Amino acid sequence: MTIMKLLYIGVCKENLEKYYPSYIKGEFFKGYLHLLARIYARLDRMEETRAYAAEALKIDPNFSVKKWRENPRLSRIKDQKVLDSSAEMMRKAGLPD
Repeated sequence: MTIMKLLYIGVCKENLEKYYPSYIKGEFFKGYLHLLARIYARLDRMEETRAYAAEALKIDPNFSVKKWRENPRLSRIKDQKVLDSSAEMMRKAGLPD
């Protein structure tokens, strides 16, 4: 299972640390903090949500939900409801539109 599949299905950071420690420690993972914020927002774990959202914005101050939606890789996701739900959770996390 790839890291993106794990993030997509909403696996918590604890499982990522257990099964993919190199991703957590490496620079690769830092680009996905907005997704962790989304996951924790869905779980209503708002303390973690806010922390990951703040860290994501430190790394990429120009991040926005709109910019994320324009990512060409998301065109592979055919179900618009999945993208809408993800965007809603990012907004809940406090990430800017």
